[in-house]
Amino acid sequence: MENNKESLDSLNNALRPLSNFEKPSEQSNADMISEALKILEMSVEGQKLFNLVGAEDLSIKLIYTSEDTTYLPSKKELYVSLSNKNRKDIPILMILIASLLKDYEQEKSGKLLANSTDPVEKHIKIAVEKQADKLASLCAIAYELDELKLYPEYSFLDVLKNLGHNEAVDIFINNV
Repeated sequence: MENNKESLDSLNNALRPLSNFEKPSEQSNADMISEALKILEMSVEGQKLFNLVGAEDLSIKLIYTSEDTTYLPSKKELYVSLSNKNRKDIPILMILIASLLKDYEQEKSGKLLANSTDPVEKHIKIAVEKQADKLASLCAIAYELDELKLYPEYSFLDVLKNLGHNEAVDIFINNV
């Protein structure tokens, strides 16, 4: 009978509504962003993206939604969204910030933009090139951080894979 009660308690705990989670404070969000940026800065490739934050006076905001994603709504405000499942996951946050900063860098450079009058094929080609460029940077950052072994509890390449970039990571590893 004791075993059934433990099982029932475990089930009740697992099924507790998400609304019971406390909303993180602005301070804890700032601390998480700061920690993610410190990690990003340790990579040679990441340092280039990290430098954009100060040089461009960028503001990175952390919000919580149903999925892990990024938003670049204006020239100075950048948003990273973490899902409830990953709300305290600094490695995922670091990868998302790196992705967001790469988007910013690409947009700022203007070299990977299509004109509204260009054919659809050109828009698709440019979108694919931008994604490939971004994934190459993210793989380089993850690889460099894994090689440094400063965070042995994390595999940043595995974080990328968990975010759905298995093929990009495999291609990168096979060409290193």
